[in-house]
Amino acid sequence: GGTEATLELWKRPPSQSEIAKSSPWQTAGKEMTEWKLTDLQGKTWQMSSLRGKTIFINVWASWCGACQEEHPYLQKLYEQIKDRQDVQVVTFDVDEEVGAVEPYMQQHGYTFPVLLASQYVESLPVANGIPRNWIVSSNGEWLWDQRGFDPDEKWPEKIMQKIEESKTK
Repeated sequence: GGTEATLELWKRPPSQSEIAKSSPWQTAGKEMTEWKLTDLQGKTWQMSSLRGKTIFINVWASWCGACQEEHPYLQKLYEQIKDRQDVQVVTFDVDEEVGAVEPYMQQHGYTFPVLLASQYVESLPVANGIPRNWIVSSNGEWLWDQRGFDPDEKWPEKIMQKIEESKTK
């Protein structure tokens, strides 16, 4: 229901000053509500089936400039840990137009798991805003929440360090 001018603003790449700066990690300290979500290939993922793994969740949308900036770093992180048995990376896409998600992924060559999660994320009692990063412990406790993104070549290593720290909680 927006205007053509608004659509054009969403389409253009963000400038560095528009990228949402990341906040420090905040303690979430609560149980994450069980989720059962479908990925782009139609596979159903359930949080309960990932028990025993530390879960890194990235919340994003294809139109989000900061998310677009973060995704190359997220892909690098995913490539580093995709074969590990103790950690799982998933992303929660919150696009209202889910038809835009697969072309976006293909255009950029991203292979990280994308779960369609708009309704789930909206149901959570947390402040809105994307991109978001969450870390959930191997027993389902939602440990950490971080909002925004700062471009940093060491981002994958910093996230991995936070994941490893979380495994001792």
